[in-house]
Amino acid sequence: MKSTKTLLTLAVIGSGLATAGLVLTGNDLGGACPVDKASAGACCPVSGSCDIAKDACPVDLTLKKATAAYQVSGMSCGACETKLTQALGKVAGVGESSACAKTGLTKVSYDPTAVKKDQLVAAIKAAGYKLDGEVVELKVAGLDCTACTGTVSKALTSVEGVKAQKVCAESKVAMVTFDPAKTSRETIVAAIDKSGFKVTP
Repeated sequence: MKSTKTLLTLAVIGSGLATAGLVLTGNDLGGACPVDKASAGACCPVSGSCDIAKDACPVDLTLKKATAAYQVSGMSCGACETKLTQALGKVAGVGESSACAKTGLTKVSYDPTAVKKDQLVAAIKAAGYKLDGEVVELKVAGLDCTACTGTVSKALTSVEGVKAQKVCAESKVAMVTFDPAKTSRETIVAAIDKSGFKVTP
């Protein structure tokens, strides 16, 4: 009888230790792997390669009808990203927004019937950041080689107000940064079309 009680006691103690061990292990794993906002995809830097289209900090665009992207300087950390997205979020009619300190790229989805782009620009400046230009990504049909990208790049460079551009034959994408006070998306599209290539939806 005494032997049976001893065995039961040891079993209970062993079970308790095993349970405690599992709890400790679980807590230890949880603390060792903190969720990092940036590494979780909140900020995806432009690589400079042909991945420019997919590396530009994606935004959920399901809530609103239009999007705008801006190149912004002055952001240096996650707190800056939060400050800017909160400033944009205060504009009535803005849906989702994202900001990336690494690339300086900010994207906004908004209701074009309620928001004008001037309001978005004003919100960026009021938050304490400098607007370097508006960014547009265009799908271009017919880009097959280096000569093709060179032709489109030359056409874009000739447009007054275009500040920077990247054209990639592999992804068939042209990413253009421009001064919205000097030119527009429509003018840029027209320049590409005139060069012999076609901007597609």
